[in-house]
Amino acid sequence: MSDHHPAFPSLEHCVESIEAEYARLGHQLGWRFLAGPRRTFTASTRFAFITLNPGGTHENPAHPRASSENGSAYWIECWKGRSAGTEPLQRQVQELFARIARIVDADEFPRAFVETRVLTAYFVPFRSPNYNELHRRRESIAFACRLWSGILAAWTPRVVLTIGQKTFENLSRIISDRATVLVDQQQFPTGWGDYTAEACRFQMPECEEVVTLARLPHLSQFRLMSREACRQPIQKFLNYVFALGSR
Repeated sequence: MSDHHPAFPSLEHCVESIEAEYARLGHQLGWRFLAGPRRTFTASTRFAFITLNPGGTHENPAHPRASSENGSAYWIECWKGRSAGTEPLQRQVQELFARIARIVDADEFPRAFVETRVLTAYFVPFRSPNYNELHRRRESIAFACRLWSGILAAWTPRVVLTIGQKTFENLSRIISDRATVLVDQQQFPTGWGDYTAEACRFQMPECEEVVTLARLPHLSQFRLMSREACRQPIQKFLNYVFALGSR
């Protein structure tokens, strides 16, 4: 394993590669990369929130592709015909980061915390109605793995939180390829039937820190943040995931 640590890629470089692959694969529904400002796309950012891909059957021209410079899409955008920040997934994410901000003793309000200290992004930039309908899925996932491998070769975040299994599985492979050892791996009850959350901690070779990669069930299907039975189990999970990130 090489000790060489490449430079963090520019957003422009990533956008160029996304646009080229979008055209090459013949995607038609648009793409998005960052759901927040580009200032979070830096090697000094400690936290990331990465979802699988933008959903839907069409691209809203009011929603920028590369980054959301006016603020987090989870707060400022109108989704599915609802007023800004009120679509159920947006509300779930807002409550999620309200809890995370308390754990890491953030001085900011949750929205400001996300817009300044969390990289929010899509693993696969290409839009689809759902995962099964992702155009040229195998090749699109392979591109996403190359894209994020390049980013994570130059970046050691403290916590990467995902929702959904596919993003977690692919990022786990990418991070484990760089890691020296898997320090810990745990499953957590969510309070929603038998559905679980999980977290892995990886020791990285270039520093004494560990990277925690974690997964929640998809918050568009499982409204874990607003269900009372889930409150304590999810809090226990988040306390574990973000405990090291608060240092």
